[in-house]
Parts: sequence; C-alpha cells; structure tokens
Amino acid sequence: MNLAEVLARLAVAGTDQNRKVYARHGVTPPLYGVSYAEQNRLTKELGTDHELARALWDTGNHDARILATRIADPAQTTPEQLQRWIDQVDNYVLGDALAVLVVRSPHARTLGERWCASSQEWIASVGWTVLPQIADLTEEEGSQRLAEIEARLHASANRVRHAMNGALILLGLRSPKLEKAALASARRIGKVEVDHGLTGCKTPDVAEYIAKTIARRHGGAPPATTGPGGKRPGPVKKAAARKPKSSAKPKTSAKPKTSAKPKPKPKPKPSAKPKPSAKPKPKPKPKPKPSAKPKTNANAKPKPSAKPKTSANAKPKPSAKPKPSAKPKTSAKPKTNANAKPKSNAKSKPKSNAKSKSKSKPNAKSKTTSAAGAAARRRAGRR
Repeated sequence: MNLAEVLARLAVAGTDQNRKVYARHGVTPPLYGVSYAEQNRLTKELGTDHELARALWDTGNHDARILATRIADPAQTTPEQLQRWIDQVDNYVLGDALAVLVVRSPHARTLGERWCASSQEWIASVGWTVLPQIADLTEEEGSQRLAEIEARLHASANRVRHAMNGALILLGLRSPKLEKAALASARRIGKVEVDHGLTGCKTPDVAEYIAKTIARRHGGAPPATTGPGGKRPGPVKKAAARKPKSSAKPKTSAKPKTSAKPKPKPKPKPSAKPKPSAKPKPKPKPKPKPSAKPKTNANAKPKPSAKPKTSANAKPKPSAKPKPSAKPKTSAKPKTNANAKPKSNAKSKPKSNAKSKSKSKPNAKSKTTSAAGAAARRRAGRR
C-alpha cells in the first residue's frame, strides 16, 4: 500500500466526533480524526515499513504521524531523524506515541537524557517518559533521577509535571529498593497539580498506583486499565472462581433428581392395550367359515342317494320312486362336473357310471313291480 492509498484510508476512517475529542486534548489540524481501533487495524495490515513511515510523518497530518510512529522500524531510526521528529511535536498525544518508538530504538538512553534537560515542554515531557523505561538503567541512576524529579517537579511546565509524576511510578516499579525511594520522594513532593483542560484525564497518585500495580503482579485484582509496568493476573482469579462452581456441580447434580424413576411410573397410561386386544374381530371370522360348509353338504347329497340301493330290496318302498325323480334337479350339478371331465377323465367316469346305474335302477324297479302285480293278479284269479 502506497502513501496515497494510506492517506485515503485515513481520510475515510476519520470522523467529526473524533476530531472534536482530539481537539480537547490539544491536537491541532491537519487531522482526520481516526480512532485508535482503526489505527491498530492499519498497523497490523501495513506491518513494519520504515520508508512509508517517513513519508507519513512528512505529511504533517496528526493521524498520519501517529501511524508513522507505529510502522517505523526502530532499528533503522537515527538520532537525527528522531530529533527532527521531536522538534515537530506540538501535543502530548503525539509526544506519547513518539516516546514508544524511541524506547524501542537503540538511542533511548542518549535521547532520553538529552530531552529531560530540555526547557521545551513537549521535548522534556517525552524525555521523562523515555528515561525511566531504559532497560539497562541501574538502581543508582534511578535514585539520581528520583532526586532530580523531587527537586524540579513543581517548577516544571504543566505536561512535564505529569511526565515526572509518571517517572516516579515507573522507577518505583523497577525494584524494591527504588520502590521505597520513590514512595519516600512522592510523600515529600506531595500532590502534583496538572491541568488536563476539558478532558477527563487525571494525574495518578504515586503511592496508590504503585501499590495497585504490585498487588496485581502478585495475583491481586485485575487492573481496570493498563499502566506502566502493570500485569494482568486477572485470569488467575477467574480460574479460582470457576473451580468452586465446577466443584459444586457434583453437589447440585443430585442424581436422584435426574434418576426420578417414579416419573416413568405413569407408564400405566400406555395400558390402553385393550385397543390392540380387540379380539372380537377374530370372533366374527369363524362364523362365516361354517357358513361355507353347507356348500360342501350340497356336494355330499348324491352320496346319500346310494341308500336307495339298500331300500331297493324292500319291495314295499316303491313309494320312494318320486325321490329318484327329483334327482334330475341335482343332475344339473354333474353338468358342471362334465366341464371338469377333460381335466381328470378317471374321476369323471365313475361318477357317470354311478349316475347310469342310478338311472337303470328305476327301470329294474318298474320291472319287478310289474311282475309282482301280474303275479298278484294270477293269485287272485286262482282264488
């Protein structure tokens, strides 16, 4: 992303509300009014780009210069470049951003000591912000700086007083020895008066801030905001608070509640089994079955017709002749059997023979009856 594209992004991200807020903190135009959330996104997107940082700073735009301090390469900075930049700082917001870059550079000690001695408010305030954060600062040097702050603080410029108060805190957090010395200096200095204008900013109390920061380092309450040298041991407390909750789970997990087996006792409700046990349905089924039996009895009627054979011997039973005369009605049934003759000839033949026999039997009976009548007549004539 080139300079024009970055400036276009900054211009789009700026808002009137942010411009009003920055104005209350002493920021002067030109500026877009870009929020720090958008600055963070652009910083991650651009990464380290020292040449682009130089170009952004040279635009003179406040938001572009804030971004420049974030993407500049501390290793590529020079004392001359950083000195030129500090000479152009005109508000503490930009001065604090530049101090972060200087602390990360190899020129922190040299520039910090030089700037602390400056009579210019913004340069001196940045110097006192950088100096207590020098990594190789010894306890002796720290003690000397504490004495210097104690002697000069009340006579310094407004923002320099605020920076010196912050330096007391940072030096007191470097070691237990410097902590005692810083607290002693703070008691002798007393209350530090700083005019923060129309903002809600406040200058922190040295003793109170040091005590809170040390408490946090040892697992105290988590800080509301980050501070110099502060840590965030808050998760330790959260974890401790979660443990009793998890440990209480087995107590509340009164399994008898979940194992409320009496609830399934209302299973007698599905005792509506009489519905499927509608056994009356199979009862009507056997009734139609016997109704079909008379059909088979009709077929069996020709079988009792064999009885006349035995009744044929009894001569006085010629009156049964009308019964064989009714047989022609049943003879219609053999017609249907005649259709089945081609299927099984063997079965049909005996049936037809039986019928022929039955037909011939009435002829034989007539002959015998006629003979019996003739004989009776002869006997009567003889008499």
